[in-house]
Amino acid sequence: MGEGKQPDDFNQYHNKAAAFLDSTKQASVDTIQWCEALEDAAVDIFETNYWQFSKEDYLQAVAYYKLSLPLRSAVQARAPHNKDNLEQTIKTYTNLANFSLERGAFNAGNVYIKACLDSIESYRSNNFYPDAFRNGRAFHVKARIAEELEGTQKADSAYALAIACYNDKEHTNRVSWKLLKDEIKLYNDRAVLWISWQKYDRALSYLDTAMQKIAELNTLKIADSIFSKKTLVVEEELKNVLFNISNAEQFSGDNKKSNHRFNVIRYLHNSSMGSTNTSVRKGLLSDVLKNYEYNDSSYKDTVLYLKKVTHELVEVNIAQSVALIKMKKWEEAEKLLNLAKGFCDKQKEPYYNVICKGMCLHNLGELNMRQGNHESNIALQDAAIRLLNQSTLAGDISQSTQLLECYHIRGLSLQAQQDIEAAKNNYRLAFNIIKRLEGRIQDRKSRLELRKVSQKIFDGAIQTHAAANDVDSAFFYAERSKSFNMLQAIRQQHLEKIRQVSEVSLERMQELENDIRIKRENLLWGIGVSKNLADIKKLEKERNLLEAELMDIPAYRKAYSTEVISVGEVKRELLGDQYAMIEYHVGDSVTFAFLLQEDVTEVFTIPVGREEIRVLEQKMYQGIYERKSSSVEARGRNTGSRGSKAIYGKAKMKALKANYVEAGTSLYDLLFSPFDALLKTEQIIIIPDDALTLIPFGALLTDKPKDWLLDTPGQPYLIEQYIISYGHSATLLKEVKDMPAIKSSALAMFTPFFGGSKDNNINTPEGIPLTELSLNDTIESLLDGEERVHIMGSDAQKERFVTELTVHDSSTVNNRFSHACLWGHGVMSDQNPGGSYVCFAQKGTKFDQSQTLTEKELYQLRIPLDLLILFACQTNWGEVQVGEGAKSFCRGLNFAGVRNYIAPLYAIPVHKSTLAIMQGVLEYLPGDNVNYARILTQAQREVIKNSNADPYFWAAFTYYGYPGTLEKWGNWEQYLYWGILFLALTLVALLLFLAKKRFF
Repeated sequence: MGEGKQPDDFNQYHNKAAAFLDSTKQASVDTIQWCEALEDAAVDIFETNYWQFSKEDYLQAVAYYKLSLPLRSAVQARAPHNKDNLEQTIKTYTNLANFSLERGAFNAGNVYIKACLDSIESYRSNNFYPDAFRNGRAFHVKARIAEELEGTQKADSAYALAIACYNDKEHTNRVSWKLLKDEIKLYNDRAVLWISWQKYDRALSYLDTAMQKIAELNTLKIADSIFSKKTLVVEEELKNVLFNISNAEQFSGDNKKSNHRFNVIRYLHNSSMGSTNTSVRKGLLSDVLKNYEYNDSSYKDTVLYLKKVTHELVEVNIAQSVALIKMKKWEEAEKLLNLAKGFCDKQKEPYYNVICKGMCLHNLGELNMRQGNHESNIALQDAAIRLLNQSTLAGDISQSTQLLECYHIRGLSLQAQQDIEAAKNNYRLAFNIIKRLEGRIQDRKSRLELRKVSQKIFDGAIQTHAAANDVDSAFFYAERSKSFNMLQAIRQQHLEKIRQVSEVSLERMQELENDIRIKRENLLWGIGVSKNLADIKKLEKERNLLEAELMDIPAYRKAYSTEVISVGEVKRELLGDQYAMIEYHVGDSVTFAFLLQEDVTEVFTIPVGREEIRVLEQKMYQGIYERKSSSVEARGRNTGSRGSKAIYGKAKMKALKANYVEAGTSLYDLLFSPFDALLKTEQIIIIPDDALTLIPFGALLTDKPKDWLLDTPGQPYLIEQYIISYGHSATLLKEVKDMPAIKSSALAMFTPFFGGSKDNNINTPEGIPLTELSLNDTIESLLDGEERVHIMGSDAQKERFVTELTVHDSSTVNNRFSHACLWGHGVMSDQNPGGSYVCFAQKGTKFDQSQTLTEKELYQLRIPLDLLILFACQTNWGEVQVGEGAKSFCRGLNFAGVRNYIAPLYAIPVHKSTLAIMQGVLEYLPGDNVNYARILTQAQREVIKNSNADPYFWAAFTYYGYPGTLEKWGNWEQYLYWGILFLALTLVALLLFLAKKRFF
């Protein structure tokens, strides 16, 4: 703790201050000083013990802050215009939130930051505006907490508010050193958020802004004496930003540019070590900033590889070696790694001698593997695994993913040597690590990182077991590879709803995990070894006892189970003799297809990988959608196909049609024809993967089309042969099938009013005009009756939708409606994961954001519908994420409890054909044991036969869910029916027997 900052007795000072404030109407100078002493002591605890910030330190710092807050509040009541006191109150809440964030106590941090923002808002309402610097910091902390608790949309909104605070010229009196430094951190953190979502262009734009702020910081006209103290800070911020730029460029595939950035960092390190003179350092820093833009020959002759590697350069060497390995610059990569390894060998700190050395060995092994030296790679990976196994005990995801990378690269060499049994064991060990991490990791970003590297393990495991014809094991890994985050979230959400587990127990479990993680990290730095080892042993014992207690609760055990459905269970509980299932797994270089039906279990290897599949998907999209839609429609507006002819000439239309024919026939030949002859039923359940989630399989072409226009009957569409339904995974399909049934036969139709006029439509923030949509007379007539409710116009608001369709009491699923249909506009957001939405009634002439329902919001609702039909554009379309499929609006429906849904992939035109499909589905609803896949397929086939065969008008509609009840696994009504029939037949047989006996 800082010298002279800690009062002798905090409670004594607190009591004296409180008594003083009770006896006077004026704020006391002494009270302010006591507050400052308390707050400085709290900050000192954190700064002094940063690397061993234990729970005890945290609680002590929080206690000091809590002692100061009532005093600050009392001072504010006595002196409401004391600006310093106001800003210190905001600072205190911000620091409390930040301390909680650093310790992984996200919920506590959220409480503190909410109090902070409430304070800012209350002061603002009194026309008293705190410093923008304080406001910006508060929203920055809010953003980082929101990343873990509320998702990307809320986090990015908080980042935007923080930036707005820093840019508020009216309340920012001057450009200060601290302000710029905080802005740099802000843009850097915002970029890291989007790097985690693989939005590299967006991340790089924020990092470019951070670079501009660094340039401002460097050229700020302040005294040299101050600059000399801050130069290292500038350089540190520059290195952090450049490091993220390098990673973003490497992840996006630009290894050459990434390598250049790493050289800039190296040049900066070299410059910093080479001179301590302030003016020289300023000049060198300016050189780096001026040469920031990429140039192929930049630094070619000026970059010096350091003879003495500093600890700051170890991680740079390792990261840069990855880019060099991908560029096949073997010698340069090996040189950097050997320099880094040499430094690690000399260090006493476990961090360098364990983690960094392990990463060096891993990269050296990959270098050998890529050059065909598999024995050397396996030996190096084994050494790296031994080291990194020590680091993963801390639960740090960065080291854990590195360990999984070791198993991945090791597995590639074992496959190359055709050592199948060793490869199987390799992936089994890696999978055990994945299971352990899934049970321990709580925060969202870490889950995403784990998901990316886990996919590589699953790819290798499937390939290994498929090669050994072990279909059951290969299917297990295929199931574990897809939609697992979604499945686990649904199970945990269900756990929260039924409230069988004490919230105190769940919070204590998370707290124990955080405490163990922090203490293990301290061990890696060699801090307090004896004490931390003893504490870890004690905490692990408590955690294991609590975990065993929780695992006795069936709901908790299911929620945190890592098990998935087996081949046998799929056949027994999902297929029977009525259905066949085709499940795909798309890997980097090959795709696997599993065919399961009553007496068939096969796995097929398809010689195309992720990138080839995505190219074919894009061509199919262009050929189906863009060929028939205008450029306006491509943004979501439905104006009919006629407008497309004004934009696309005949040559362009032919080219787009050729794209569809090529993609449609190629995808059929690759994905379906290998087992077409083996299928014994017309009802197929498809479990797609990656970009396959965006392909309407019914529009695949089994042969060349008969004519150029594609709009005449008799075209070779796959939908003419099969009834196709979809699922996110077989395990999730079983979960959905077992959801409680809805005891109702009512249907609700929502047709919102969007205002505006033909000449002046309301536009969404994405620029999509919300045009009026109306139903035809035939569909209107289908909505007549007591059990069919049509909520239209200005009544079709979001609040009405939520009120009518959601339930709050999780103990019952009885609801007014079992089926619902939303007829309107959908908007797909590929820039904001979780931000895709559907629009409800818009009353004015300006877009009302509050009348949108986002995918993220669905996670918080309970909508126990048996079927939801979305006649809203792009609601089943989204950006493809490895292992999770398309991030569409519809993904949130299963979270909310919707068992089945019908939704379009792309923007659908308002046309007699699409209306006919809607009519064909609605006329069968509601109904008992309706096969939703069948009625949708029948409606689509009718359109092909009688209206328009072009897939633009029918292929978008896809059905996700379990298509119907298996007869031999039916409900109690079916058992009763067959029981009565059996008794009746038995009675008839008995009567005939008696009659015959009497006759003779």
